[in-house]
Amino acid sequence: MSSPVVFTNAQIIVGGYDLASEHNAIELAEMAAMLDANVFGDAAKRMKGGLKTFTVRGSGLYSSVEDPVLTTNLGLADVLLTLFPSAVVDGMTKGYAFQCVEGLYRIGGRVGSLLPFTMQANPQGTALARAISLKDFRSTALTTTSNGTAFQLGAVAAGQTLYAGLHIFGAGTGTIDVTISSDPLATFLAATTQITFAQQSALNTTGVWATPVTTAITDTWWRANWTIAGGAPSFTGIVWMAIQ
Repeated sequence: MSSPVVFTNAQIIVGGYDLASEHNAIELAEMAAMLDANVFGDAAKRMKGGLKTFTVRGSGLYSSVEDPVLTTNLGLADVLLTLFPSAVVDGMTKGYAFQCVEGLYRIGGRVGSLLPFTMQANPQGTALARAISLKDFRSTALTTTSNGTAFQLGAVAAGQTLYAGLHIFGAGTGTIDVTISSDPLATFLAATTQITFAQQSALNTTGVWATPVTTAITDTWWRANWTIAGGAPSFTGIVWMAIQ
């Protein structure tokens, strides 16, 4: 029997900001539109699943950290939002990610109480990706060129899609080029680059959603790679991928 998750350490990443410390509640609701498909002879209503939709609703305590982020993002299209239900372990922890538009940001409360806020984000036509972190460098900055740990996450079968996203929180004076590569073996002696993110040189307020790959990939091992240049480079953030 799998272990249940005690919901005490959710990870809430919006664009280039880690907002978990400002939230005390988060909800992801995934739904499919139910379309009438009634025909003569039916004894009851017949439904057919239509387009999927999903909504993230969050709430917490107002602060000078979350307020400018959620105020700026209100109505802004294609902001990368990534959620993990617990502390991130590279190659293991599964979360959710999608390009969103924030449609609601509300503050207000009773006199004498801590000032709360609520927010809501909706999709922008992209899938809800089941994200797996390849490299979480939010706490320990990347400063030199290197390769991440290899993880056996499976092949991309025909009809499946490879998704990937990159959040850059902080940056020194330099550049970082992040890629995701695959290989038939953990040795990565015959690696193939599958995802190339645009070069980053500063905090990216919206995050980076890679162009999805829809061709089949037989390799089963995956890792993140990064090339860093500049006088005093230092980058924090997280890069993830999803096969579904």
